[in-house]
Amino acid sequence: MKALVVDDSLVARAQIKKVLKDEYPDIVIDEAKCAADAITLLTETDYDIFTIDFNMPGGTGDEVIVKAKEKCPDAKIALLTANKQLPMKDKCQEWGVKLLEKPHFKNALLDFLLH
Repeated sequence: MKALVVDDSLVARAQIKKVLKDEYPDIVIDEAKCAADAITLLTETDYDIFTIDFNMPGGTGDEVIVKAKEKCPDAKIALLTANKQLPMKDKCQEWGVKLLEKPHFKNALLDFLLH
């Protein structure tokens, strides 16, 4: 199993990786700190799980979501954001991804991984 954690925050990436490793000890996790890095990794690797921050320098999470859905259509994708407004929730439904709200996402991430 492989995961791609996309977030410009080193702390957020570490928190997400801990949850993933606790749930899936043998998981291989790649990291990207921006959308461009994530898209580059996507050209090289298929992933089973994505966690993607929305607001990042140099691009937004929606660019990564589009590429992830094209390349890995069966992957589980979660968008992490502090933006809890209705338009963001609507976008996630449209994209078919799970919206997880920062900064308190641990339990929601576990639920996402298990269902």
